[in-house]
Amino acid sequence: MHRPRIKALLIWVTLVCLLVEAPSASAGRFCEWILSRFNPAMRLETLLNSTRVQEAIWMLRDLGREAEAEQYTALATQSLQSDEQVPQSSVPAFEFDRPLLTLKNGLQGWYRNNGYNDVVGYELDRLLGLNIVPLTVWRKLGSQVYGIPTEVPGSFQVEVPGLTPDYFHFKKTQARNEVRFLKFLAGDMVHSSAEGTRRAGRGRRVAIGFSPALYKPEFQYAIEHYLPRRAVFEKLKSISDVDYREFWLKRLSEVFGPQELDFEFLADKLVILKHVLVEEILKYQDENRTIDVFATRADVKVSLR
Repeated sequence: MHRPRIKALLIWVTLVCLLVEAPSASAGRFCEWILSRFNPAMRLETLLNSTRVQEAIWMLRDLGREAEAEQYTALATQSLQSDEQVPQSSVPAFEFDRPLLTLKNGLQGWYRNNGYNDVVGYELDRLLGLNIVPLTVWRKLGSQVYGIPTEVPGSFQVEVPGLTPDYFHFKKTQARNEVRFLKFLAGDMVHSSAEGTRRAGRGRRVAIGFSPALYKPEFQYAIEHYLPRRAVFEKLKSISDVDYREFWLKRLSEVFGPQELDFEFLADKLVILKHVLVEEILKYQDENRTIDVFATRADVKVSLR
């Protein structure tokens, strides 16, 4: 009985969002939600015409427009790698040992000198098609304010505006599981819980701030907290350890170029992490044959172990 009224109200709010500039950040986010819900094409056009490149890429992938997403990713990557840095006139934001730097084209990103594992996390995300790590490149930048010499190679991860901490990590959801799944594969045991997880709205969790890969893998949680979607796990399992190592040797040399980083040692560590995680999940799957271990409900609460 009230559905026509609710629909009319939503249409009215949508029109207001289109015609009136949002007076506050919270109102702006609400208007963005309305546009993304009822007019995704206009929302996408808004993102493509702004500096919010990562949100635009994610939305293109969500809409199944992979070719456009790849094209836009290539353009954004080139821009992040080549555009000049704006001189810092004030103290920038700082998170996970990373200052927030700005390029002359308006793009912002988090920079970490020698943060090769941030790049590894992004490349893993691309390989598995998770779409939870912001675009990350390897380039020379610096921060005089924080005493980081300029022209030092490091990771530069594009800023995603509006991310909020994901405090409710005691809830087991597939989105949070996939963050931990990816973090483990990259060797990041330090930030495998809420510390390195952010909420981006619409159920998306974002993995940021990858710490250096560890050689000895250790689980902070029960293995059930690392279960991704079945398709993601099957894709990882289908890659042999030999092919996985060859992929990383090739990709690492392409991304980082000639330098003193030991590609073979890093590739070997990543293979060990992958092998251990696959074996642990297969073991857990075999122990729970009567249930679908990959079926994760968003409202199921579990206690940490």
